[in-house]
Amino acid sequence: MLHAAIDLGGSSGRVTVGELVDQKIVLTELHRFKHEPIQNNYGLFGIGNLS
Repeated sequence: MLHAAIDLGGSSGRVTVGELVDQKIVLTELHRFKHEPIQNNYGLFGIGNLS
């Protein structure tokens, strides 16, 4: 069984998949992307560049 995780950091993010293989956790990074907050009338919004 595969499990996906999305990590949003301060300036970048990544999508990782993990699975159990021979009693060990194996992580595979699928995608890395730039993550910069954008300013609007309400303050900073943190997921402006997810593409």
